[in-house]
Amino acid sequence: MDKGYSEALSGLRFSERDKERMSARLAASLRAADAAENAKAPAAVRSRHAPTRRFRVAAAAVAAAAVIACIGGGAYASGALVGVGEAVDDVFHGATAPTEIVDRIGRPVGASASADGITITADAVIGDATNYAVVYTVSKDDGTSFGATPDENGRLPLLFSGGEGTSVFGTSGATGTSYFYDADPSDNAIQYVEQRSVTLFGGDSVIGRNASATFSELRFVSDIAGHEGEVLAHGPWSLRFAIAYEDTSVELPAGQSFDLNGKDAVLDAVSLSPVALVIDYTVDGEVEMEEQGDGRLSDRNARELDGFRPQASITLDDGTVIDASNSGTHLETKDGKTVARASVILDRILDLDEVAFVTVEDVRIPLG
Repeated sequence: MDKGYSEALSGLRFSERDKERMSARLAASLRAADAAENAKAPAAVRSRHAPTRRFRVAAAAVAAAAVIACIGGGAYASGALVGVGEAVDDVFHGATAPTEIVDRIGRPVGASASADGITITADAVIGDATNYAVVYTVSKDDGTSFGATPDENGRLPLLFSGGEGTSVFGTSGATGTSYFYDADPSDNAIQYVEQRSVTLFGGDSVIGRNASATFSELRFVSDIAGHEGEVLAHGPWSLRFAIAYEDTSVELPAGQSFDLNGKDAVLDAVSLSPVALVIDYTVDGEVEMEEQGDGRLSDRNARELDGFRPQASITLDDGTVIDASNSGTHLETKDGKTVARASVILDRILDLDEVAFVTVEDVRIPLG
């Protein structure tokens, strides 16, 4: 019986739009610093600290649903929503990506829903065939601020404890993260980010499919352990939009054998895009998961899954090494083997012309 398990810039260019945006954000940051000594400028830093939420969706549990990643766009005091370029800059560690890359990997959305005094707008979706991030602006209709204080990583102690998040028909499994941050502490809006890596029942790409998003129970997180606190708004909010960016992934040579924590493994496929690395591989031996009834991943099962996750990195022409080991993995066992996919959404936008090679365990794979 098959079993599926899912776990959860160089070449900078500054346009007039970029200069105006950076000036506006600098001014906003100075105003915020005067208002609250410890307030920080927005940071879209990948972190394991709460309130980042990691998603692990088993194939059997999502028969017709997919969770996609949404990059939360923001509204400034002027009421203008964040565009695709600004969304990329915010979410990918504040690095301004080359315009020609952003124009291919991202698309504006503009879908919105209002309920309970809160409006949620999907500003932009960015990604490749199986990885994406969608940007949401969450704004208060009365014009007041949320009053949430960011942690040391720029994350706000908020979450949606209800709803299905963003989904697309045909996804068999998904991994990813979500978090809130505040691009402009002086306005009435905050940003919500969902990042997802998915596997699909039919086809090999989410591009061209329609996505839907449902959220409810916007609330504070009461402590670092992630316990749920005061509800700010119940909602619900429902949105629909199309995933219509380009797939800029390139396929790398595969078929190499390697050792994975003492187990024989073979690379089936490797693809790299400006936003993500995806590794398909087969391992001799089946992943062995213990039964658990509470819906949470046990420490023992987490260790077992970690043993099937490969170490990976991306090396640029200038010698810069980008770690790509913190991947989400999807595993299926059959006939004594484990067929796996490891996906990682990167914390920066890559110019593939500047990538020298990808390393998976002890296998070095040149690009081009």
